[in-house]
Amino acid sequence: MTDWTLPGADKERVQVLRLKNEDGSTTTFVLFILIGAIFLSFVFLDFFSTFANKRISQSGADAGALAAAREAKLAYEEELRIEILDELGNLEEEIDEELERRIEELLEQNEEDENEDEEAEEIEIDEDEIREEIISDWGIPDSIVERLENHSAELEFEEAAAFFFHNDDVIITQIMCRGINNRWNDIDSAAKYYAEKNGAVNDAEDDIVVRFPYNDEFKIQVYTKRNPTYITVDSGNLENNNVYAQAASSVSLLDGFDFVVSACH
Repeated sequence: MTDWTLPGADKERVQVLRLKNEDGSTTTFVLFILIGAIFLSFVFLDFFSTFANKRISQSGADAGALAAAREAKLAYEEELRIEILDELGNLEEEIDEELERRIEELLEQNEEDENEDEEAEEIEIDEDEIREEIISDWGIPDSIVERLENHSAELEFEEAAAFFFHNDDVIITQIMCRGINNRWNDIDSAAKYYAEKNGAVNDAEDDIVVRFPYNDEFKIQVYTKRNPTYITVDSGNLENNNVYAQAASSVSLLDGFDFVVSACH
């Protein structure tokens, strides 16, 4: 039989060639692993970018909603103050008219008494006392009385609103919403300014949207979006590359009053 066994030197050469071939295969395998790892790291970075943009957009929405709610409160308080000052002016006139009417009644009564009895004593008229009676009869709160007597005295919104508008939630809601609508540009600007300061994008008209009222409540909602860029895909080829966020903040109501959404137009 033929002996196919290779001589020792040939065996060594075959083993060396076999090892070189294995080295080439290992290098290729490691290279593929490295490429895959790099790709996965890029994918991870894209996911992280989306998450980071979401957080930034949310921070912008939160800041914008808080700023808008604060501005809205100032707006409706100013409108209430104007309305209450008008009512105070009317109240002063009404008190003076009632004072004059009661004095005339007393004078007429005094004249009748003198006609019936010449010895009847003349009625003394004390305007301050009559004014106090009117205030008591009409149930005017002390803080309003103090304001009538001293125009620099501090005015309590809740008490004044309850007295002048008869605790009517509809009327007070209408006044507050009118104040907010009248200063909506300021509220909208404040929301967008602070949202942008905290990372929101404000390049297009619909990048930051401010809504009031929200969810039939006395709240302001701020809606923001961002457009992140990616490493693994071309953002321009994506149908929807927007990352959205929204936040709503309650506008502080006057104590003792409820918001009536149907009265807010």
